[in-house]
Amino acid sequence: MSGAPHPADEAQRLMALAHYGILDTPREPQFDRIVRLAAHLLRTPVATINFVDQARQWSKASVGLNGRTADRQDSFCAWTILNDQPTVIENAPADPRFSRNPMVTGDPHIHMYAGAPLIMPSGQRIGTLCVTDHQPHPLSPSDLQALQDLAALVVTELELRSYQQRLSLSLAAQREHSSELQRSLEQAQALTGIHQLFDLDLDPRDALLAVTGLLGGALDADQAGFSVTQGDSVTVDLSPVRAATAIDTTGETAQLITALGLHGARSPLYIDDLPALARARGVPASDHIAQIAVIPAGHDPHGASHLLVTRRKDHPVAHWRPSDRNLLEATGRAAQQMLDHQQARGTQA
Repeated sequence: MSGAPHPADEAQRLMALAHYGILDTPREPQFDRIVRLAAHLLRTPVATINFVDQARQWSKASVGLNGRTADRQDSFCAWTILNDQPTVIENAPADPRFSRNPMVTGDPHIHMYAGAPLIMPSGQRIGTLCVTDHQPHPLSPSDLQALQDLAALVVTELELRSYQQRLSLSLAAQREHSSELQRSLEQAQALTGIHQLFDLDLDPRDALLAVTGLLGGALDADQAGFSVTQGDSVTVDLSPVRAATAIDTTGETAQLITALGLHGARSPLYIDDLPALARARGVPASDHIAQIAVIPAGHDPHGASHLLVTRRKDHPVAHWRPSDRNLLEATGRAAQQMLDHQQARGTQA
């Protein structure tokens, strides 16, 4: 016994199969209904919707069978996908192609097999709707026509399923785009407020403190603040942004920032898994804070300043988005300009 030969367009056929994303998916009622109807109309104990993959046959829906996978070399359906018309095996034990097939010599003891190929709009035959019986079971032309009609229904359901998946992805992309536009607008408004604060004649520390409040709100952060490094002295000023936090970890986070040396970053630093970084460097840390952004905010006579923003592990946004980075880095540049301006004014005075 040998398996069916591969179709001449096997590569294109497998690409078409992959396009529908059907393999290894859970049972779905629309396909279950079709196999029940096939078994009823053709009066068979077994009806199955099979897809022929590279090395296996996989069942999406079935009546009368428990297993969902078989080797392709043992697949009756691998023969069916070679033609556009139904394939009928009236006496499998007497057919040299199938006489030693494990599905003939063992469960489900196939004697009669009839399968209609699932011919997609592209022309590729990616699977079958088939029925089997363990005893002789003659089929009439009207039986085979019903099998083909039901196979066409399977194709229609596959097309509809694929369209719905593409539509869902498109709608999700549109929602994300709309959210991104709204987020960009809100962050642009926050940046305007940040520039206005920096334009005020405030002490640099007071200005940074006021700015981090705006920044944390615009980024929906859990903590926001800044660090000032002067020689070996490091000051971290970090405050909660959201009032509804179960645990106040600002002190712990400030210590962790210092222990990891994040306050010395020379370029913007975005970390999405702070506990993992701490473990890698052998620094004790809880897993309360997951994300941290550290943004250089200039130098002045008081030392190097950095903006600090964090998010907890349960935050709905799991990483620093491009719009977040744009706002943070624009704020860092504005802070440096403020410090440069104040130093210039001090020099002139």
